[in-house]
Amino acid sequence: MRIHVHLALAFVLALSTNAAFAAPPKSAQPLVGRRPVTFANTVAFFREALGRAPLKADAQIALFAEGEWTNRNVYNHSAIFIENADEDVEITFMMSGDEGMNWVTEFFDSPFFSRRETEVFFQLLHSGLGTRRKNVGRFKIEFSRWRPHHHEIVVLSLTPSPRSGRASAGPAAR
Repeated sequence: MRIHVHLALAFVLALSTNAAFAAPPKSAQPLVGRRPVTFANTVAFFREALGRAPLKADAQIALFAEGEWTNRNVYNHSAIFIENADEDVEITFMMSGDEGMNWVTEFFDSPFFSRRETEVFFQLLHSGLGTRRKNVGRFKIEFSRWRPHHHEIVVLSLTPSPRSGRASAGPAAR
């Protein structure tokens, strides 16, 4: 019996020692800067986050959408439209329910962005309706938010800032 207790303690000690010195799990490692904000990376992010391929995708656009009846009279739907624009990546979120706003916040919190960039996105999101432009870190940001009847629309345009030292995100870089 005493040998079993010692073996069990040795096993627990070995596991805890390995866990203490092992590399952190992949999800816990800092990912900022690993994936530049490109059209392809943004599409891949939403494909992984939503667990499905876009409804439409080509070299310039990708469209993700979903919807469900919440009751007999209300159909909540959300769409994400990603555009491979001239120098920027533009993401348009259109939603009629809360689920779509979860997509917005998940993207803002993604490994693409530094803490400061994410904070600015949330400040813009909570600053009311309209269009705002701001230079933050690596990006020139144009952020728009509207609430037409039964919908909410959020548009985020990210252009690499000349001072960021990054090459243009033109078609060859995507």
